[in-house]
Amino acid sequence: MQRRRVLTWSWLTTIVLIVWQAAAIMTIKPAAYGAPLAEQPQRVFVDAVVAPHPALAVALPSASTNDPKTVALDFLRGPGASLVATDGDLNWVPLRSEQLDDVTVVRVGQYKGTVPVWGADLALQVAGNTVRSLSGAYMPSVASDT
Repeated sequence: MQRRRVLTWSWLTTIVLIVWQAAAIMTIKPAAYGAPLAEQPQRVFVDAVVAPHPALAVALPSASTNDPKTVALDFLRGPGASLVATDGDLNWVPLRSEQLDDVTVVRVGQYKGTVPVWGADLALQVAGNTVRSLSGAYMPSVASDT
């Protein structure tokens, strides 16, 4: 009789511990989830074929030169501003560009003042004075001061 009670108690203890562990794990959230939605990274993907958007393939008259970095920045300030809406104190800075066949891939990083926003960068495919696609991540706002 004594042995049966010990086995029952050990199984009950094991079940309680498993349930307690599961409850503890489920209550842990990553730090980004606690931030307001405006301060969580947002993903964007727009492509002329796969995910079309009216802002794409619009010739930018302000980009008089065919410099891909200028075209990319003009797009983000003009028709693309609705796709990557950010606070006024956040800006985009061209990081690098690479020529691929008939398009140039321009990488831009997001900055608050002179401080880069970690993980916030976009890749734009530029052909002439139009943007063919846009993909990456951005932060709508950053609460901390620089």
